[in-house]
Amino acid sequence: MVARVILTHGVYTKEGNHNIGRLAPGIEEASGLQVVRNEYGFMGFMQTYWRNDEQARQLAAMSRDGDWWVTHSNGSSIAWLAVHRYNAKPRGIINFNPALDRYRTCENVPYVLTIHSKGDTPVSLSQYLPFHTWGDQGRVGYRGKAKNTHNIDATDGVMREFAYQSHNGAFTDSRYKWWASFAGERIRPK
Repeated sequence: MVARVILTHGVYTKEGNHNIGRLAPGIEEASGLQVVRNEYGFMGFMQTYWRNDEQARQLAAMSRDGDWWVTHSNGSSIAWLAVHRYNAKPRGIINFNPALDRYRTCENVPYVLTIHSKGDTPVSLSQYLPFHTWGDQGRVGYRGKAKNTHNIDATDGVMREFAYQSHNGAFTDSRYKWWASFAGERIRPK
């Protein structure tokens, strides 16, 4: 089967071409792979305590070995749960501003990329939620020791005109096409 790219959005997000969904056409063009949206509807942050597990099961069920995942915010928590609880095996994961604890990654996935920004306030606050996978990785990057996980600081670590500070900065009108191409190029089969 041909690999695909599965997009998974965060909380408080409309479905369609908002936030991570805006990247779909650019990722498809740059990677040459079909993009599929894993949409689970509107979810408030408190609902993540009981809905993320079901969404992780859904992501694992729809995924094929070799698929790539691109996530934003809570989507990274869902991806982490899909790998750790439901044995999903994506080829790689690109997390935009993940709402994930700074030491969590998917060690059994060959390639994980964390794109973070120093001005990401929502994830910096999420680290204080008890008994949750959420944390401040979207602000500080991955801080664990796994060799498969890499960081890009979008604040100032990339081309200046595409740098951003905020939680949703990659999806603004002036940046989303560049970030879609950036992700797609990393996904493109070699």
